[in-house]
Amino acid sequence: IVISFVYDSLFDVNEKLDLVPKIIDSFEVYQNSTLFRFKLKTNVYWHDGVNLTADDIIYTYSMITNPISKAFNKVAQYKNVLYVKKVDRYTFEVKYKEPYAPALESWAMTPIPKHIFEKEDFQNSQYNRYPIGCGPYRVSKIVEGQYIVLEKVTNYWDKENEPKISKVVFRIIKDPT
Repeated sequence: IVISFVYDSLFDVNEKLDLVPKIIDSFEVYQNSTLFRFKLKTNVYWHDGVNLTADDIIYTYSMITNPISKAFNKVAQYKNVLYVKKVDRYTFEVKYKEPYAPALESWAMTPIPKHIFEKEDFQNSQYNRYPIGCGPYRVSKIVEGQYIVLEKVTNYWDKENEPKISKVVFRIIKDPT
């Protein structure tokens, strides 16, 4: 649950359980639902001030499908992808072998910043504990086995949905069994 405070996803789910664009500005579907073109919003920034781009989405996809990431629970939803390619700074395309009904759902991912993780040992990076996200909060403190403190970011891109609460504390409740 903490991840949803720190990272925004490409799509959100509304109260009717419909997928609605979050950091996606628009998307189009072509070629009998086998080709998807996604256009990112241009005003989305990582917590460190770097602009989120198509490179981040393509990098995220490459890490999900790379065995080193151990994202085994997510790999299956991309098994029919022929390619993911950058069209321009904020646009990327996804081509499937055949129509895939939950294609949009699989792209409701939370991207990770390429400029951070490409320089790191992915599994052992400090940014896995203290991530640089694009969501409304950042991790400010972790006390192992006790709590995680999130603080509102000052440069959150989505001014309409900027949080009113400045700090959120997740307390860890140990299971006595």
